[in-house]
Amino acid sequence: MSVLKNLKQLVQNVLGSSQGKIYLSSADVSDTDVKYVLSFAGEYRVNPFVIVNNYRHVAGNCYNYSGSNPKNLIAALDKAIAKSGHHLLCCSA
Repeated sequence: MSVLKNLKQLVQNVLGSSQGKIYLSSADVSDTDVKYVLSFAGEYRVNPFVIVNNYRHVAGNCYNYSGSNPKNLIAALDKAIAKSGHHLLCCSA
């Protein structure tokens, strides 16, 4: 509960300052999120401003290599690099 009290105090301190601004950034922000943060505003009146990003990237190919031997992954990556273009390699343990 002290975390929420601290968050409320932080929101009110920011809104009470002359240049205070709060930005919410999320790939899936909703009205509920905005209303929740606004509930901490107390006496401060806020007019939310929403920017919607409708950009849709044309997706490329995604390959999943499993197993403990990276031989196929390295071979495919070598071929892809030789053809140029952009490549993203994500690894996890």
